[in-house]
Amino acid sequence: MTKTRIVGLVLVFVVVSGIIVADLATAVRPQWPASREGDPVPARPGPDDPPLHREPFAPSFAARRDAFLTWISRQETSDSKSGVWTDIAKLALDPEHQVNAAALQDSLDFVNEHNDTADFHMAGLMRLYHQHANSGTGSRALTAEQVAALEQAFIHHKYWLDEPTPTPMELWTENHQILTYSAEYLAGQRFPDEIFTNNGQTGSWHKQVARERILRWIDWRARTGMAEWDAVIYYRMDLAALLNL
Repeated sequence: MTKTRIVGLVLVFVVVSGIIVADLATAVRPQWPASREGDPVPARPGPDDPPLHREPFAPSFAARRDAFLTWISRQETSDSKSGVWTDIAKLALDPEHQVNAAALQDSLDFVNEHNDTADFHMAGLMRLYHQHANSGTGSRALTAEQVAALEQAFIHHKYWLDEPTPTPMELWTENHQILTYSAEYLAGQRFPDEIFTNNGQTGSWHKQVARERILRWIDWRARTGMAEWDAVIYYRMDLAALLNL
């Protein structure tokens, strides 16, 4: 080995060693976070707290359901898209209830714009339509114009990632999957001969595709459990989709 080669290797060793030493000297060591300061301080259980309920506040499911619906009926329906769910609950107790037009329109706009989480609100619109719309004529809860707007939203919607029209909708996680499959199945079932404009397929086609996906989703859950078991907020979305079916 030549003298020049030896000197070169020594220089490389010195440079690499220097980099390693500098990295170790400047590394941020893991440590416990500092004690929490400021307000509010998390509340701790105390002797003056209300006692824990160890028994249901009503003797049966039906009684608890009716108590909840009665409470909902006294609440104001928000003008935002989430108000649709409030109106669905109110309609369960009072079929003569008129939906909040502003809330319904906000939900329709959100879905028609293909915003992320549009599938959350599609579940509410689908339930509202199937329970309270007489197609083409309106109902006690919905006007004919509102019914038509709902139907157009269903027919023009994007129901999966492989369809045209790029959107910010995230559909690949567990709750989004069943929400989308459920809505697609119900829309296809209701409008079997209509052409769904986003991908040019008929409602019957959408129903069949969605059915296969729904059964596969249920099979996976039965075999492996919930993938999002630690995300409590998503259980209500899973239930919304499944109860619609």
